Amino acid sequence: MFQMNTLEKLIALNYLIQGFINMSIEEYGVTL
Repeated sequence: MFQMNTLEKLIALNYLIQGFINMSIEEYGVTL
């Protein structure tokens, strides 16, 4: 594993969350 600083971790986490939300919206038609 390579070291990641806090900012990179937050960016990566945000990217994953946004991707999951977008995937859920496309599959289930969920509106937030």
